[in-house]
Amino acid sequence: LALAPALPPERLDPAAPGLVTVRGSALVGSGLMPSLIRGYAATLGATMTQIVGTSPGETKFRLGDAGGGELATIVIQKEAVGNAFAALQQSPDAIVISDRTIADQEAVQLGEAAARIHTPDSEHVLAEDALAVVVSPENAAVSMAEDAIANVFSGKTKDWFDLGVSGGTINIYTMAPSSEIQSVFANVILKPRGQEQTGQVHIVETEGDVADAVARDPNGIGVTSLAFLRNAKPLNLEGSCGLITKPSSFTVKSGEYPLRRRLYVYNARTLDQPAARGLLRYALSKESQAGIAANQFVDRTVETLNLEDQKGRMAYAANAPAPVFDGDQMKNLLNDVKGARRLSISFRYVAGTPDLDALSRENIARLSAVLQGPEFAGKKVMLIGFTDVAGRFQANLSLSQKRAQQIRTAVLAGSGGHVNVAGIEVRGYGPLAPVACSDTDEGVRLNRRVEVWVHD
Repeated sequence: LALAPALPPERLDPAAPGLVTVRGSALVGSGLMPSLIRGYAATLGATMTQIVGTSPGETKFRLGDAGGGELATIVIQKEAVGNAFAALQQSPDAIVISDRTIADQEAVQLGEAAARIHTPDSEHVLAEDALAVVVSPENAAVSMAEDAIANVFSGKTKDWFDLGVSGGTINIYTMAPSSEIQSVFANVILKPRGQEQTGQVHIVETEGDVADAVARDPNGIGVTSLAFLRNAKPLNLEGSCGLITKPSSFTVKSGEYPLRRRLYVYNARTLDQPAARGLLRYALSKESQAGIAANQFVDRTVETLNLEDQKGRMAYAANAPAPVFDGDQMKNLLNDVKGARRLSISFRYVAGTPDLDALSRENIARLSAVLQGPEFAGKKVMLIGFTDVAGRFQANLSLSQKRAQQIRTAVLAGSGGHVNVAGIEVRGYGPLAPVACSDTDEGVRLNRRVEVWVHD
């Protein structure tokens, strides 16, 4: 299951070659964006030539036609994301690549464009990135609590024995603290717990080096991308409530894995340059997904997961405390999903609002498109809503059903009535079957969701 195909590329005129500026995260600009430009050029039947930029952070690509004429120049300007957002004020035709959402104070500086910056026309999710805490295959550990991970990397816990694992002194392998991967790790694991990485560590150059060093050292531990596991063993993450999440492309795509981040594309207004519009459309299309995956990011194709693969989550739900549990409703939920597959598409909300977040807005169109595919012909689709634990149980059942119905209405409207399924049913199960612990704001946000299930 994948995204809809890209629209036919717009014709570029060599008599009026365009200039497109892409600014922002070096994480994307170093490999992913050049790959996407190459793919976009292929859809045009154009050549792509890299030319020298005017500064170390700048890379230029020239797109040409068969006769040697210039169609467009695309400039990648690698810089701090905050600076890239600020540049949108003077260069509203620019495209910004970011590894975070635009902050409110940054959006305000865009003037008239601020009102639309969080709309589907201006804010897009390009891909996702996921990190894994890894150990040697010889290490007996399978899961580790997030608090315990923080204690290890901050130097509070120094011996594997203190984690219930035979061994000795813990050896930490990391990239430099200034690296992108360590920044994400610190923001998700260390900083929320008031900790920072200190003590004796072994600094290596690349994510692959982290995995290789840990794989060779029975007492080693490190953090690397899911794409660079090599022979190292990834650990499941255990929340404070005991809920365990496996690192996988599915849990990243469904938004449940804690050590993840989204890569965003922003444009402040409708892009005037045909090459800019074409590049953006291609980057968000079905055709770009192989290139995204080849650059070690989690692409946006849709995956499925059988109920059997979620038995740990369901077992946890069946043993939840009384205020957030109802035996009859749990039986109904299990009967509803028995024999079904869950799609990696989920719908979530901006914190503190009833509004869908950026990825969820895009997921409306994605689900509308995939439900029109032949693989869904005659099958039953279920949209199942869930809430956080706050409030009365019965009120949450009603709210979760209402959210599922909202998604159904939007998906049917987006498909124009052309879905192939036998029917789309809605259910609401309130706080049952959480995907995250509810002791943090992020956990609360993750549990306020609508899931998609399909019966074959």
